[in-house]
Amino acid sequence: SQRILEHPYQPTMAHRLPLERRQRGDLITIDSAICNGRPVVMGTRITVQTVMEVLATVDTVEDVLKEYPALTREDVSACMEWAWRSMANHFQIAALA
Repeated sequence: SQRILEHPYQPTMAHRLPLERRQRGDLITIDSAICNGRPVVMGTRITVQTVMEVLATVDTVEDVLKEYPALTREDVSACMEWAWRSMANHFQIAALA
């Protein structure tokens, strides 16, 4: 089982692991100090939601990479995996009094 949400250090734009040292589980992180705790691509402020919204409006992953040159193909793939794993969970929305 891959651990998608945890990472042993705080991500910063200047501190991206080299591709050969990264694993897919390292690519998506949640930090309450970054983007209000939304899942982001490690080392960026690009949210999974943003990547998925762009994917919905373009033709190819290459189009996403042109729009966000800081991303790699692996980053986009990790966003898609994070999104489908999230959708696989069952959520119940209830009104709060």
